[in-house]
Amino acid sequence: MSKRRNFIASFIILVIVVGAGVYSYQKNRTINRGEGEPTTYSATDVLENANFDVKNPYIEIEAIQWRIEDTDTTFIPIVIPKETQQELLKTFEKAEFEKADLTSIDFDYNYWIKITLNKSYTMFVDSDISFFHFDEEGAVYIMKNGEDFFNIIDRIEKSAY
Repeated sequence: MSKRRNFIASFIILVIVVGAGVYSYQKNRTINRGEGEPTTYSATDVLENANFDVKNPYIEIEAIQWRIEDTDTTFIPIVIPKETQQELLKTFEKAEFEKADLTSIDFDYNYWIKITLNKSYTMFVDSDISFFHFDEEGAVYIMKNGEDFFNIIDRIEKSAY
């Protein structure tokens, strides 16, 4: 009886392992063919079909200063020359994003950004972790290799003071 029980237990474990392997293989094939949810997103994905080829694109940035003692927040507009706006928009357009989980990230917003293309897109940003929280849909993303984008913002902010 013991041999039979061991054989049945082994058979059940084998079926589960093979089933999990087949499921994982099929899921990976689906994603690689573009039928599943992508792991990276383009700027037009995160901005929902944004058109970066509009006639007068515009980017507005405000630095956020938090004051813990009185729980007040100050938004300080950053003046951005037109050429630098174009540079920021091109850098943003070429960036790749990964979806993030708001509950698993320790973030501290330091910028509010509004990008105006074919429509306006607003977001709160933590430049330390390249974290973007989009206002309208509440989606959150991490910008992959966002150093260039945030270096431009730092350069503008430092030159203003």
